[in-house]
Amino acid sequence: MITVVATGLAVAIALLTLAGVRRRYVLVAVTGSSMLPTLAAGDRVVVRRVRPHRVRPGNVVVARAPGTGGDAPVRRRVAGETWLVKRVAAVGSPPGTVVLHGDNAARSRDSWHWGPLPADRVLGVVVTVFHRR
Repeated sequence: MITVVATGLAVAIALLTLAGVRRRYVLVAVTGSSMLPTLAAGDRVVVRRVRPHRVRPGNVVVARAPGTGGDAPVRRRVAGETWLVKRVAAVGSPPGTVVLHGDNAARSRDSWHWGPLPADRVLGVVVTVFHRR
């Protein structure tokens, strides 16, 4: 009986840990060429969810594209939305905005086209890259 309880407890702890990881980290597939040479189509990035005030210039971030998902801030839902992978060029001096640019300026639709983005549309910061082979 003690073994069954201990095993059940271990499984419950593992599930809670996995749920915590899924709330903090997201795996995103890169499409397009706007972030070349840093990221290429087919690369995958691990994104750590962060609050808007934690985003810094130079970070590569994943953000909800302008004109999608309404003006609501990012919540838990990730699938089924249009996301951008861009570099933070600046954090707005009126707080709450970020300027995002692609590393490949010739192929990027970014803040040059649509202006600063509300910072609460940022899902998180890229922490790991798995390059396509």
